[in-house]
Amino acid sequence: VIAIDIDPKKIELARNNAEVYGVSDRIEFIIGDYYALVPTLKADVVFLSPPWGGPSYSKKKTFSIDDIMPIYGGGKYLYELTRQITKNIAFFLPRNIEDKQVCLILSVN
Repeated sequence: VIAIDIDPKKIELARNNAEVYGVSDRIEFIIGDYYALVPTLKADVVFLSPPWGGPSYSKKKTFSIDDIMPIYGGGKYLYELTRQITKNIAFFLPRNIEDKQVCLILSVN
């Protein structure tokens, strides 16, 4: 298992959780930019849990996949980039995401 986050505090929290559950020896923790690391990664499965933009996401009737990390091209780009690593992707999304957007991404690939 490889855990990647650009925020050192989040890696510290993940490492602590892994120690609590006795699995820290099975996880490689990397502080880094996922977008920059993608070309170097090999994995059977990727679990994506990108930031949704803070608590305000839940106040919207529908959440657009384009609102996920828009500075990096949005959630669609994140998904397409991750397909360079594997076709087996679990994408943790808010419950108010538009179903048709998810279907559109999946149908393209």
